[in-house]
Amino acid sequence: MRELVGCIHEGTVDAFRQHCKDLGIPGMEFGHRPTESFHRRIIDTLGHAQRLKDAVIQWNGGTDRPTTDKPYVSGTWSYAVTTVPSRLDDLSQTLSSLADAGFPSPVVSVDGHIAYTGYVSHQPIGTFKHWHRTLLDLYSRNPWSEYYAVFQDDMIAVRNLRQYIELSGIPEKCYLNLFTFMENESIVLNQTGWVEAHRSQAGHQMGRGAVALVFPHDAVETLLSSRHFITRRRDAIRGKRSLDGAVVEAMNEAGFTEYVHAPSLVQHTGEVSSMGNPWSTNLADKRYAFARTFPGKDFDALTLLR
Repeated sequence: MRELVGCIHEGTVDAFRQHCKDLGIPGMEFGHRPTESFHRRIIDTLGHAQRLKDAVIQWNGGTDRPTTDKPYVSGTWSYAVTTVPSRLDDLSQTLSSLADAGFPSPVVSVDGHIAYTGYVSHQPIGTFKHWHRTLLDLYSRNPWSEYYAVFQDDMIAVRNLRQYIELSGIPEKCYLNLFTFMENESIVLNQTGWVEAHRSQAGHQMGRGAVALVFPHDAVETLLSSRHFITRRRDAIRGKRSLDGAVVEAMNEAGFTEYVHAPSLVQHTGEVSSMGNPWSTNLADKRYAFARTFPGKDFDALTLLR
């Protein structure tokens, strides 16, 4: 009986074979390389699966790299908050809420050159490019995360949000928009959980809001390699705005679906958009920027699983 026990990431095939020989573990074979990957599968053939699994973990130097046939480490996250220098002094509400939501100490990605130690900083490049740069930075820092999330600096979230996402059973080939507003509010009525985001009469999704977006591992790799998402930056008008539209168009083009949640899991708190445009506080106004279904920052998301 052949059993896949893990993958090694460093060294040569001969060196790992000798490592197993030194440990007295017989019956080890190498599988094929997974598509577009440099690591090698390790297969047990003589009933020594657990010993081989231990050898793989030892060889890889721990479990911070995948030891199973997955391109990520289960349960791991990379996440950031995007902001600008003028808003740094007003981050406390968002950071406090994110900590209660399960996202403490995020990378704070600042679009602008500042002298604050500990912040990622660079010359201003604008909302769309800065968001893209932030997501790419998260992936570059750790390409082994199961989930990647980018939050804006003017939002609050329900408690235990991170754990809820992990336990709620998200759909295949999706990305998550945690902010449910505008057209999406009509489709989540009388529902609880993840719901496909609104589609236009033409059948495409609208991508309403980029306040808090979460991407599973396969989705983030798809987005970052999307030609549409890259070339959108050359658009004289849309290359500087409509970030949410650029994301949903690229993801839909690749066969991924945007999902929103009933109720909304985050709330927008700003009165001015990241593009500098004022939002209406009147929910009857089409330009309102607040989720009607948000249950409050003290709401425990885990109660939705009961």
